[in-house]
Amino acid sequence: MRHSYASRALALGEALPVIGKLLGHSGMETTARYAHLARNSEQEAAERVAGSIADDVMGEDWSRASGSECAP
Repeated sequence: MRHSYASRALALGEALPVIGKLLGHSGMETTARYAHLARNSEQEAAERVAGSIADDVMGEDWSRASGSECAP
C-alpha cells in the first residue's frame, strides 16, 4: 500500500523529498527507491510541455493533428 501511494504521488508530479516526508522516511536513501519512476514522469512532463509549446507556435491542437503524443 505504501509503495502504491508513493508511486501514485510521484506519477502525479510530487517531488521525492515530499513523498519521503509523507511516508515518514528518515532519509532520502529510503525514498530513492522510487527514483526510477520519476524518470518516466519527467519524460511524460517534457512531452506535455513540448506539445504545449508546439500548439502555441503552430496553432492550437497542432500536436494532436500531427499525430504527436506530446499534446497536453
